[in-house]
Amino acid sequence: MTQDLLLVHGGWHGSWVWAKLTPLLIAQGFRVHTPTLVGMGETATVYRHHPYSKLGVSDHVRQIEEYIRLNGLEQPYLIGHSYAGAVLNGVLNDIGQQIRGALFLDALFFTPGVDFAHLIAIKHPPAWIKPWYRQVLRNVLLNRPVPPPPVEFMGLDTDADRKFVASRMSLLPSRLLDGRRLMPPPMHPHLTYVRCTGGNAVMRELMAPFARYAQDHGWRYHELAAGHECMLESPEAVAEQIVAAVVAILGVPA
Repeated sequence: MTQDLLLVHGGWHGSWVWAKLTPLLIAQGFRVHTPTLVGMGETATVYRHHPYSKLGVSDHVRQIEEYIRLNGLEQPYLIGHSYAGAVLNGVLNDIGQQIRGALFLDALFFTPGVDFAHLIAIKHPPAWIKPWYRQVLRNVLLNRPVPPPPVEFMGLDTDADRKFVASRMSLLPSRLLDGRRLMPPPMHPHLTYVRCTGGNAVMRELMAPFARYAQDHGWRYHELAAGHECMLESPEAVAEQIVAAVVAILGVPA
């Protein structure tokens, strides 16, 4: 069979972030889908002049559910990076029976009793990130779009990748970070968490609770010696993790 993979990017990003990974997955025989979440990527400039301030996690959940419906995807396998883990969380809660499984790629999601504002809390931000972090908190309070973080935040290890990301990151709708949406944590028989152990300490601190939750609740769990932007830094290793996760469900290569 040919398995559909639906890759969902993280905050401030767009479908461009999968540029290195997509051809590797296609070469393995997968059908690959990489929608851009509304309000980010190439849609950011359009939505800035529309009800941009009203976009929230629920809108992205509905967008992915509609993408699945309108494209006739049957039992797609979902991959969510970073913020997109919260989007996958909502999709699995709503239509989990229509989903083959999901891989959370250094991603966050909702845990019991924790709202989104706490998910992004940095206990001891280093000096280089403090000005941006203060601006994030201010813009969330004022419901203004949140600017991209310093590219160092992403933990990339080459100038080429840093320039690639810095030139493409877009604004982020502030309601994605304001904690207005609570939902149960992801529930599905086929969940995988891949934690990135490289990059900077700030990102590792942010993602550590989700990695622990996945381990504590019996998910398939793997670690990748790469930074948060692993699909750019180590696309071959990410492709291997995705293939292994799908094979673990189907029993044979897709």
